[in-house]
Amino acid sequence: LMLNHTEKKIMEKFIKYVKIVRKRGPRNIVVRLDNEELNIVVFIKKEPIEEFIYRNSSRGSQILELMYYEALKCVRIDFEKEINNTLKFKLELEESHIDLASDKFVLKYKCSSFR
Repeated sequence: LMLNHTEKKIMEKFIKYVKIVRKRGPRNIVVRLDNEELNIVVFIKKEPIEEFIYRNSSRGSQILELMYYEALKCVRIDFEKEINNTLKFKLELEESHIDLASDKFVLKYKCSSFR
């Protein structure tokens, strides 16, 4: 599926924030803007130490989830403000989910246009 102009802009801005946290972009990212819903699915690759903790620590999943959610919290507000200011969308996070087994992050927003 081809991204429309707005989806492409959202994707570019989200990748910028992934790079702030990880110092490189995601493996893949899918952005879908449908009526009043924005879905962002991000695939990353765990760092070697993250993979080690995930596979070998009894609390590996818990530790990584906490770390990833905290990182997301740190950049999410700025991402949302930037979308608000540049694309004139108000974003309201409805759901965020991390699937550590597949290195997948899902963000679901309710969004409304100011236009």
